[in-house]
Amino acid sequence: MPLSRLLMREARVVLGDQTSAHAVSVTLPGRRPSTNRVAAILARSIALASALLVSVSGSELLTRTVRPQITMFPRYITSSDYAYELPANTSIRNARGSLWALTYTTNEIGRR
Repeated sequence: MPLSRLLMREARVVLGDQTSAHAVSVTLPGRRPSTNRVAAILARSIALASALLVSVSGSELLTRTVRPQITMFPRYITSSDYAYELPANTSIRNARGSLWALTYTTNEIGRR
């Protein structure tokens, strides 16, 4: 890092009268001014959130590709007579991704 950047980093030395319009300010090595610190924290937070979003999305996509869930659409209908019923006059697809798929067809009262 060049010496001029190191000198402009931390402490302020004001030459001349503080009320003078010709005052010169120089920052020395050390802490950054507070506005730069807030901007740096905000930038790091955004970068961290973006990295987490990308990694979680990627792992979710990989999980759904490698080990797909067993799905059944349309789902069961609750019934007061039976534990569950199937929808009436419907073709139901029960599948696990592209590994296997079963298709059921029900009649007008919801039986296979």
